[in-house]
Amino acid sequence: MSIVLITACGLTPEEYEAIDAWLHCTECIDGERARVDSIGERAVPTIARALIGPSDGRIRIMRQKLEADYQSFGNTALTADQYIDSVMLRNFVATYQKRAAISLGDVGGDRAQRALQAALDSGTQRGYRTDVIAVITAVHAGFGKPEFTGVVSAIGVRFNDTVKVREGGQAWDGDETVVLNGAPFPRDLVVNRWEDSLSFVAVGGAGTYLLSITGLGSPTDTQVAPLDIVSVRYEAHPAATAPLVTPPASLHLALPTRPGDSTDYFKFQPPAQLNVTATVESPGLEAPSLAWFECGPQGLAPVGPPGTLGGVVVNETGTPASGAEVRIAGTAVGVVTDGLGRFSFVSPSSGLGLVGVRVSSLGYRTSEYRLQVGEGAARVALVPGNATEATGRTLRVSGVSVPAGECWLLQVGVRSGGAVRIIRLQVTSP
Repeated sequence: MSIVLITACGLTPEEYEAIDAWLHCTECIDGERARVDSIGERAVPTIARALIGPSDGRIRIMRQKLEADYQSFGNTALTADQYIDSVMLRNFVATYQKRAAISLGDVGGDRAQRALQAALDSGTQRGYRTDVIAVITAVHAGFGKPEFTGVVSAIGVRFNDTVKVREGGQAWDGDETVVLNGAPFPRDLVVNRWEDSLSFVAVGGAGTYLLSITGLGSPTDTQVAPLDIVSVRYEAHPAATAPLVTPPASLHLALPTRPGDSTDYFKFQPPAQLNVTATVESPGLEAPSLAWFECGPQGLAPVGPPGTLGGVVVNETGTPASGAEVRIAGTAVGVVTDGLGRFSFVSPSSGLGLVGVRVSSLGYRTSEYRLQVGEGAARVALVPGNATEATGRTLRVSGVSVPAGECWLLQVGVRSGGAVRIIRLQVTSP
């Protein structure tokens, strides 16, 4: 940025250099963030532009640096393009954007709040990563809210850890609500209450979130506190040691946790016939798969009558979508959903197993789901056409009837991609 533009923004060269140092520092141990905060509201226009991302010129400079770094590594499993474009440049841009959001929160004021809201409204067009969306959401949620006067056990919190929230001189009355802003399922907190504390399970990837506690002392007042989730550690269950699940149950999974670990198993063994509905919801563009198997000494055997494939297509609000096209992936076989969003056709496979279907409708992305032949009425959700990996959400529902005394396994799967997928699994018995 030129000196003329700096002057137009109301910043001195030294102040602009302070913002630049904060956006680009590696360890940030010399008070870079505090210096930006001390500039105050005059820094907001420059920081708001930084929230969009680095300039093309800055990215070119960083690319040259990364190319030199790559050459110094010698033998590596990644190609230069993989190292620079797929990893390091993406991390550089995301860090730049997150620091801009943090500084807007530090500075405060109406202009900073509007800049964050504009970023959330245009997150898809800007192509924000999931972790960037999480930080912007958390910072925006804290505007105008007092800091929590109680205590949050927030040291070393990991995915699925229990977090305790203790009152700060104001008694609980049982009506408090807790929201983890920036998390994949911000309002999906299982809250337990005691006389002097609340507790909930932390669900989110590694990062900084903002905890909002509403109703403490006043039905409408909200207090906020930062919460750091330091790591995601989740051990999936193999079929042989699948835990027994009794509906209703709500679980959160993180798959895969390592390369190739893309499935999780849960056991159902009811004393009487049990109708089970399994629902998985996940951020992203590709839905997890659900499949049912009979457990026994001979290994896993798919269950259900072969040859049929059917279900219901809904939109992002859960309303049945008529006129959507459902086509078996890789074939010309397809149908159009009726007025209730239903589809049904004979599977090209004579046996049981998972069949890929592509679902499309005007204004929505073409999404692929894997359905199990014979499972009954599957339910899948359309994904809006402007969704990205950071903003999209998928839904997959499978309903079966487990005979009395039999042992069935539910397999939840995601395609291996290296990144952790956080999934909400709900099991009910209508």
